[in-house]
Amino acid sequence: MRAFLLSDLVSTARVLHAVPETERRPLLNRLITQSHYADVFFRKLGYPHPRWGNGALGSAARGYPAGRRCDLTDPEFCDCLLVVLEGIRAFRNRPT
Repeated sequence: MRAFLLSDLVSTARVLHAVPETERRPLLNRLITQSHYADVFFRKLGYPHPRWGNGALGSAARGYPAGRRCDLTDPEFCDCLLVVLEGIRAFRNRPT
């Protein structure tokens, strides 16, 4: 997975916000996996994956419906941001 920007966090959190809470972590894991493989694809072939984009987490998230625009006054949206951050940390700390 490529380095991520704040926009990646927000777009991914919006996608998670659009699904029930019980589906958020599995969906995030799928997005992280897709962005990782899209990054490998992009580095090897030099162009973005047709469905998952260029390897950025936000690029993979664009393939899913997003919830409404939220801000940090919405506790549920803040929870989604935390899920994204925890998922990224777990991915970065996994044994390779």
